[in-house]
Amino acid sequence: MVDYCHTTQCLRKYILEYFGEEKIEDQCSNCSTCTDEAELVNITLDAQKIFSCVYRMKERYGITLISEVLKGSKTKKVRKLGLDNLSTYGIMTEYTLNEIKDVINLLIADGYLTLTEDEYPVVRLQAKAIDVLKNKEEVLRRIHYKVKEKETDQTLFEQLRNIRKEISSREQIPPYVIFHDSTLREMSKHYPVDPVSLGRIKGVGQAKLEKYGEAFLQIIREYVIEQGIEIRNKNEKEENDVKESKEQDIPSHMITFNLYNGGLSIEEIVKERELKLITIQEHLLRCFSEGMSVNLDDFIPLEYEEQIINTIKKVGGEKLKPIKEALPDNIDYMAIKAVLLKTKSAEALPVNH
Repeated sequence: MVDYCHTTQCLRKYILEYFGEEKIEDQCSNCSTCTDEAELVNITLDAQKIFSCVYRMKERYGITLISEVLKGSKTKKVRKLGLDNLSTYGIMTEYTLNEIKDVINLLIADGYLTLTEDEYPVVRLQAKAIDVLKNKEEVLRRIHYKVKEKETDQTLFEQLRNIRKEISSREQIPPYVIFHDSTLREMSKHYPVDPVSLGRIKGVGQAKLEKYGEAFLQIIREYVIEQGIEIRNKNEKEENDVKESKEQDIPSHMITFNLYNGGLSIEEIVKERELKLITIQEHLLRCFSEGMSVNLDDFIPLEYEEQIINTIKKVGGEKLKPIKEALPDNIDYMAIKAVLLKTKSAEALPVNH
C-alpha cells in the first residue's frame, strides 16, 4: 500500500481494486487526486528511459541503483558492475536522484513497474510498460508548480531602515519597536503606497499605521515613482484587464492611453481600471515618451512649473530625488517627471530659421 502515496489514479479506485473489486469508475470526484488542480504533465519520454534502463539492467537491481545509472552517477558500485557502459547511463542527468526515484515510485504505483518483496527488492517491468515503449500509451504525472516568492527590493529596504533609524533616534526607542526588519522586507516586496495596502503588511497594526505609516508610505511612494514601478490592486477588475491585455496583445499602458484618448480624465481612468493613481500617471507619461499625444499640463500645477524648471537648472535633471528635495513638499514626483519630459520634448523640436 506504499504505492498509494505515489499513484496519480483516483485513490478510491486504487483502494477498491487493491481489495479485489472490479469495474470501478476512473474518477470519484471526491478524493484528493480527483479534486487536485495540479497540472497533468506528459512524462512518457522519461518513463520510456526508465523502462529501457530497467530492461538493460536485466531487471536485477533496486530503485537506488537504477536512479544512479540514469543520473550518470560515478559511484564505486556503478563502475564495478560496469553499469556506466550501458546506453542508458546518464540519460536523465537533468534530474536529481530523488526526482528520478519519485518517477520510478510513480511508475510502480501505477502498475508499469513492480517491486519484488525480496530482502533486497528489485524493479521489474510489467506488461503495461510495453505499450508505453511502443508509444501506444502515454504516462501522465500531476505537477504542483511553486509560485516564486517576491524578492526583497534591497535598495528600498535600506531606505526604510534609514527612516526607521531617524524615527528611532528622535523618539529614543529601539528600531524594532517601530517595525521589525521582517516587516520592512515585506514592504520592500509589495510596495504599499496607501494606508490600506500598508495595513495588510504583517507587523503593521492600526496603532503603528496611524503613528508611523505616512512616513514610510512617503518613502515608498517616492521610490516607486522614481523607479517607474507599476503598482496594481489585486482585484477582479484588474485581472480582467490583464487578461484582456494578454488576449489582445495590448500592453497595460496602452489600455490606459486608449481610455485617455477617448476623453476620460485621469481620475475617471483610475476608477474605470481600478488601479492606483500613480500607476495611471506612469502609464500616460510612458505613452508621451513613446510619442503619443498626452497633455503634460494635466500633471503640472501651472503655478509651480517655472519653479520646477529653475530647480532643474540649478541641481540638474539626472536624478529626481535632488530635485524633489529642493522643492516644496506639495510638488510631487509626477509633476517633476512631466516637466522633465516637457523640457526634453521642447529641446528636441526642430528650430525654424
